[in-house]
Amino acid sequence: MPASKPPKIGIALGGGAARGIIHIGVLEVLEKEAIPLDLVTGTSMGAIIGALYASGHTPPEMKEIVSNLSWKQLMPLLDLAAPRAGFLSSRKIKDYLKGLIGDVTFAELKKPFACVAADVKTGQEVLFREGPVIDGVIASMSLPIIFHPVKNKNRFLVDGGLITPIPAQIVRDMGADFVIAVNAIYHHDYIKPDKDSAPSIFDTAFQIVNIMSIHMAKENLQAADIAIEPDLSGIGPGDFLKAPEIVLRGELSATDAIPNLKHLLLRKYSYTPTI
Repeated sequence: MPASKPPKIGIALGGGAARGIIHIGVLEVLEKEAIPLDLVTGTSMGAIIGALYASGHTPPEMKEIVSNLSWKQLMPLLDLAAPRAGFLSSRKIKDYLKGLIGDVTFAELKKPFACVAADVKTGQEVLFREGPVIDGVIASMSLPIIFHPVKNKNRFLVDGGLITPIPAQIVRDMGADFVIAVNAIYHHDYIKPDKDSAPSIFDTAFQIVNIMSIHMAKENLQAADIAIEPDLSGIGPGDFLKAPEIVLRGELSATDAIPNLKHLLLRKYSYTPTI
């Protein structure tokens, strides 16, 4: 069957802190399989990876960045602040990510991109599609309790995972005909069952978001044509030093999904990606 005009394909990258690093492995496999990604959305860690990808970073480049992470690199980014609304300021992380993404607006990105934050006062979804990209990314990843809420246009914004953990409907609203969703939200209690130690503040804050996100993630996935859901057992939200393993899990899950993905594209659009 000859290939028809390709549909617009969008990808929605979910939250998950360190687990969200799987998105890099997924993106790498999709590129190797010549699956064109025309539109990108992300929440929290998905916003960071999505912004890097939309700004022109290739999956191998992103893999190199995360594979070289060390606590020596990460610790200087943890900017302690007066704990009135959060223990950390996002100022240093913002500077670091701006150095990677660039001081660009959404209109200047190489691919259309949007990310999601939550208004902590009203509970409303806040969508970023214009203005400085870094402002949207930082708002989307600001985990409550850990980071200060981000002030933006008289709103105080936190991690988008509270509202829209996997922005599949958003990428469809942007014009995607076919939506791939990547779910990095683990469906079980990730806190290690060590009865002798209490979970850390970071574990507790993330678990609050995780619990709220699980059911919403299922609802979000209904807007997707296919969901890629890697095995994340044994991976915690703070396991950034396990990046190579996390990327590999993303690669494996995407590789497993490719036959069904291509079948759906052929059945729905008579479209076969060619390498």
